[in-house]
Amino acid sequence: MKKSFRLILNALLLLFILSAPKFGQSHSIIPLESEITSFLNQHPLLTENLASVLEVYSLGEALVIDLSQEILPNGEYEEEIFDNPNPSSP
Repeated sequence: MKKSFRLILNALLLLFILSAPKFGQSHSIIPLESEITSFLNQHPLLTENLASVLEVYSLGEALVIDLSQEILPNGEYEEEIFDNPNPSSP
């Protein structure tokens, strides 16, 4: 009796371990790069500056978004452009 109980308990434990999601894995669906591009090209920050997304790709765990130069009016990175939650306000 004890032996069959242990066997069942071990089988259930093994089943639980194998069916549990792995640490760090997400069950959400990752959007396609074309979907990300379409979404971002409609963003007010880009449309108001006549900018566009040139390319979107994954590099390891990072998502790289290459924007056209219109987003940087002076050709240099300006943190204020990207920190402004409402791009239409001064």
